Amino acid sequence: MVTKNDIKMNKPFIAKWENIDINPSTKEVTDGIVHGQATEFMTRLESEAQFLSECRSIEMNGPEQDIQHLRVKAKLQNLKQISGANKGAQIQNLTDVQETVPTFLKQTLIAGAFTTYTIVPKLFLKDNIEKDGFMNKFQSILAPSAAFSAEQIAFYGIDDVSQAPTGGETDGIYATDGIFIELDKIAVAAGTSTDPKAPQGWYDDINPNAELIPQIASMLKAYTKQRGNRKLANIYVDSEMEADLIDEASNRETVEGDKLFFFDSEDNLVIRGRKVVQLDVLDEPLRDLGRTVLIANPDSIAYGPIMDAEAESSYEQLLKSYVTSTDFSFAVGIIFAEDVLGAKIADSGNVLNSVAFSILDVSDDSAINGASVEIELPGANKTGTTGVAGGCNISNVPYGTYDVNVSATGFDDKTVSTVFNDATGTVIIKLTGS
Repeated sequence: MVTKNDIKMNKPFIAKWENIDINPSTKEVTDGIVHGQATEFMTRLESEAQFLSECRSIEMNGPEQDIQHLRVKAKLQNLKQISGANKGAQIQNLTDVQETVPTFLKQTLIAGAFTTYTIVPKLFLKDNIEKDGFMNKFQSILAPSAAFSAEQIAFYGIDDVSQAPTGGETDGIYATDGIFIELDKIAVAAGTSTDPKAPQGWYDDINPNAELIPQIASMLKAYTKQRGNRKLANIYVDSEMEADLIDEASNRETVEGDKLFFFDSEDNLVIRGRKVVQLDVLDEPLRDLGRTVLIANPDSIAYGPIMDAEAESSYEQLLKSYVTSTDFSFAVGIIFAEDVLGAKIADSGNVLNSVAFSILDVSDDSAINGASVEIELPGANKTGTTGVAGGCNISNVPYGTYDVNVSATGFDDKTVSTVFNDATGTVIIKLTGS
């Protein structure tokens, strides 16, 4: 507690913001203040929202904004008929030619309003060593911090509080769509689409215990298949994934001379021609999605702020304190679904350390030496070769159901769908002589 004598002696002190208690009668700060001979407050200015600054900015005229996309896929046709009685004759009637019809898509961005505020006691400013200069420092770091929080909401937000996971944040965070919520909707649409190149929303889970670079390369292939604009896309990862990718790349570079990746002039990792970008927002997910990877062309994601985040302070007489707040509204939405693809990183705990295989001759159950065993996994398969006893072990197999391919000289190849979990024992596969 800070006494009146302390104030008269003009002793410098600092505040514990989360425990401040202002007496409603005297308006004096009676708790949450601790002594400290601070000569200066050191501040660190965090970078503003990294990803949203790269997205397409939509100038919103109000809390709701309609945006329309025009898509055209031309239908080229030969000027000669290719079938029928007049095969080879030039088309003369315009009605015989298929019309190219443009596609019009409409989307509505609905901006959510957000605020952040803090109370700075007047006594704190009076007796602190930096006095009023503290407010300038505080305001300078509040707005960038609010922008980073907005980026988290833009990634993970839910448009309906009822969708919030049990035990999750419910303090107004779920006021706007998030990019990952949009991917959920795209994935649902993909499940009913007959187009083999339809946007998928989510790719297969990334197995953290297998080689990562081939899995990311495979994800890029899926991104290209759904017609994603690969030339403008980046691979967005959290700091842990970035470190693991760099470690793996360094090892593959020295051991295998791999060509799947390279490091550019700024020492950024580039996989299949696309730069890997580490995003702080992926390190601190607001929802229970866990770790994720995102391949996206940021220009295909609309970010519509109604106003930029700017911190302002005003003196509140009743509180005898300065209230510093940041108020702004924004919305986010995926414009072109094919330009965004997400992947969840599987829990590294759901992995079998080792799986034993026994490959036998179906005619007499004798062991087959030298049989090749391959488990088809997302991104990179795992292989093994049997020894004299017909057995082999394959390590770090993630939970799930995968095809196991077995081949051996003198026997027909065989593929068996196998479930891998805690109940998995020795996998016995019998081959028939060819």
